[in-house]
Amino acid sequence: MLLERQVPELEDLRDKGLFSKIEIQSIVKRRSNFEYLCKRRSPLLLDFKRYAEYELNLSKLRKARKKNLGIVKGSISDYAPIQRLQFIYERAIKKFRFDLSLWKQ
Repeated sequence: MLLERQVPELEDLRDKGLFSKIEIQSIVKRRSNFEYLCKRRSPLLLDFKRYAEYELNLSKLRKARKKNLGIVKGSISDYAPIQRLQFIYERAIKKFRFDLSLWKQ
């Protein structure tokens, strides 16, 4: 269900030419792997941190490609990474309430 909500964003990335079809398939595969790790019975804090780091790096790559292509107009693919990172950290905080390093991030 979480991955289904990302379809409009991924289509936007493809339509703008920021990522190829193969790259988008790779993104979906990586995100689904991270989701499985975060939803297992006893997830590790490291799983959430790696997922957030991956999304942050993907966002930086998207911004760089957007700048290189000269795309100025904002769209759903500009706002979705922020929401996703927030959602990842919210879930991590629910699982690891007493980890102060997570709260600082």
